[in-house]
Amino acid sequence: MKWLIRIALVIAVLLVTATVVFLMRRGGALKSELGQPSSAEHLYVTWDTMEYDKCVSAWLIVRFIDANAQFVIVPQGTEVVKGIPFDIPGAAWSRKNRKCTSQCILESINNPGPAVRKIVSMAGEVELNFWQLDRWPDAQKCFYEVKAITDASTNPAECFEKTRPYFDQLYKDLKNKHESNTEAKEGKG
Repeated sequence: MKWLIRIALVIAVLLVTATVVFLMRRGGALKSELGQPSSAEHLYVTWDTMEYDKCVSAWLIVRFIDANAQFVIVPQGTEVVKGIPFDIPGAAWSRKNRKCTSQCILESINNPGPAVRKIVSMAGEVELNFWQLDRWPDAQKCFYEVKAITDASTNPAECFEKTRPYFDQLYKDLKNKHESNTEAKEGKG
């Protein structure tokens, strides 16, 4: 009986994916959560493999690049024909030259500030130094907290929605910490 449920879920995922790809190829409108048609300029496409750096990248896009960003998540290996690809080999925003995807996106953000740089730095530590992550306890802690969210998510879109508040809070905490440290230094000077 369980195998029937699994087959049904796989078929449902394939049908949804095929519909999205069909709409993208024919230039049809994809609907956002508010029911507004999306345009290609606000459409960001990535593969369905969920990992820490991809979640950071999606958060960066929404918070610092495009507040109207909508995400389309396609099966790994799918050719992107419409939208802005990220975290896909060959995309402008993708892992390369010892930089993770979020580090490439960071280069597109004007004056990101120390809190954003710290979050992206931790993503780089997770992505590029995973087997030595215990050397970076802040990154290790965040990785396992985000992993718990991704593991509990039923699909990649839900994962992005659930990790966004996590990174919003992390950003707020790091920003407050930096401001407190700056005020303490100025008070000593």
